[in-house]
Amino acid sequence: MTAIASESVKDESGHKVESVPFQFTGKGFEYFKIAIVNIILTILTLGIYSAWAKVRTTQYFYGNTLLKDAGFRYTAKPLTILYGRIIALVAFVVFLVCQRFMPNAASVMMLGLFALMPVIIVRSMAFDLANSVHRNVRFGFKKDYTRAYKVFLLPFVLLFAPILAVVFLVFGGSDASANGEVGAVLMAASTLLFIACIPFFKYLATKFMVDSCRYGTSAFQYTGGAGGFYKLYLGTFLVGLVMALIAIAVVMVSGSGATLASYAALAGSQSDAINPILLGASIVPMLLGGLMLLACYCLVFAFFSAKRFNLIYNNSQLDGENQLSANMPVFGLTALYMSNMLILSLTLGLGFAWVRVRSARYQLAHLTLEPVYSLDEYVAAQQSKVGSLGEQMGEVFDMEIGI
Repeated sequence: MTAIASESVKDESGHKVESVPFQFTGKGFEYFKIAIVNIILTILTLGIYSAWAKVRTTQYFYGNTLLKDAGFRYTAKPLTILYGRIIALVAFVVFLVCQRFMPNAASVMMLGLFALMPVIIVRSMAFDLANSVHRNVRFGFKKDYTRAYKVFLLPFVLLFAPILAVVFLVFGGSDASANGEVGAVLMAASTLLFIACIPFFKYLATKFMVDSCRYGTSAFQYTGGAGGFYKLYLGTFLVGLVMALIAIAVVMVSGSGATLASYAALAGSQSDAINPILLGASIVPMLLGGLMLLACYCLVFAFFSAKRFNLIYNNSQLDGENQLSANMPVFGLTALYMSNMLILSLTLGLGFAWVRVRSARYQLAHLTLEPVYSLDEYVAAQQSKVGSLGEQMGEVFDMEIGI
């Protein structure tokens, strides 16, 4: 099993406290057996078993995620998840019917769903965390709907308001031609401004999600600023630009190589039949070009994923003292992505279980918790506090909504 070696930090008294690595002990074949049964039963029950499948899958990954040799537990009831999915399915069917026979009502439903998205996000997070337990201490999620609307809905309002103003300007004015030119400029400016603000919006969403999480009576805090997200997106853009230039060069070179090899095959042929060896040589450059393109894509995606993983966890604390630490390497994650794609290709998709297990093991192998004092003492203190306040299970109306 891959894991980060424990390191030592010092608490306020100068005593050494070991960093605690996360570990994942699951195995591909174990999860494959669970997943296959889940798929078969979900198909046979026309999707009803999907709620039980989610619980079984989540319990497997939680149970095999260890922190200080103690696994996590997922305590959600399948029926509660099933109720939420039934509600979502009924709403979706009603929307399809309205879209066919009452388009205006369907539009109102879409606007209503859009307006309720922050509430759905908060309650879904509250459900998942309220059913997540480590060492008999339950996680939680603070339901701050006002802040959720500011974080998740306000950015879209800021985007669509200028666009609606432009539409009104173009179609509502007397001089449509002049207004159209002004409107085009305003729309382009508002779109560029929105794109420039995306890292800031992502920062607000991340801070909201981390700050709302609880472990027992203790809160998580996100200590980073918006600058880290601007560096992340700018770095990804630059890496993507370089990889795009490399991809263009690879396509040109491989295409030229394939063309030259094809001409050689035709020129060297003494009959109407083309030399298969030379013809095969024309395909090799194209295959190499395809592999290079795949590597470029994986590198860009791995750069964003690894840097984002490190950014979020390196700036997350529990109780203002216990620091999470991440050191995921970009090239290591790139190799993982490429090998996972190879596994899926060679197994015709049946290796999905091994891919998911490998990904979970790799992520957790690059994540540690650095407590200011013994983790056992900290957890014991949380157990005592929760015990005195009573275990909070979350509201009865919290449920996962999704299909």
